[in-house]
Amino acid sequence: MRKSLPKSSLLILLLLAACVCGRATAFAQQPATAPPPPAASPTPQPDADECGTAQADSAPAPLTAGKKMNCAFHAAFLSPMGYASTAIGATITEARERHQPQKMTNDRIADGFSRFAISTATRTTGIMLGSGLYPVIFKQDPRYRYSGKQGFGPRTLYAVGRVFVTDGDNGRLQPNYSGLAGNITTSALANIWERNTPGARRIGGRPTLQRFGSSIGFGMLSNIVFKEFWPDIKKIFKL
Repeated sequence: MRKSLPKSSLLILLLLAACVCGRATAFAQQPATAPPPPAASPTPQPDADECGTAQADSAPAPLTAGKKMNCAFHAAFLSPMGYASTAIGATITEARERHQPQKMTNDRIADGFSRFAISTATRTTGIMLGSGLYPVIFKQDPRYRYSGKQGFGPRTLYAVGRVFVTDGDNGRLQPNYSGLAGNITTSALANIWERNTPGARRIGGRPTLQRFGSSIGFGMLSNIVFKEFWPDIKKIFKL
């Protein structure tokens, strides 16, 4: 009775996972003139160093619950790169489904916006849970810390391992309950966004586990490319 869908949903989930683990872009620039007076009111924007990657040899002060939620909010809703990646993923998914019998020529735009909304809901939910709410609950630091190691192999293994371990607010290494719980919760909640999608391959236990596995895999990839080796990439391409 139900019509089958191709497995193209995995591609959009992979892009979303890479986007979810990607770094938030800092926009604010320091003024070139005299420093601001001491009594100046603080900006509501989160500090780039506060929300970004921590140095390997540094011991950054733990983020408060409010700062964790603030950083997660800005990464989820105020990152242009996130919306751009989501739009690209939605477009690819629609293009791959052009032969589906439920797709009509005159509803391609509507289908595309629907897929964009579903992808956006999944992305923002994952960031708010995995980098905001769960780090508050489990008292963990959602920030990535550089390895400080030498060599491609050791640094890559470290970046992969950071998917499963992270720093606690007490400074000790802990299982990454926050990130893993965020991924599995988001993978399960995606069944709500996908329930009106024709067919059944995006709904249920197996699709949930597929989404969870994809988020783990691309969390590793994001740690390697966009976090651990990102400073090296910027130097090579002079970004």
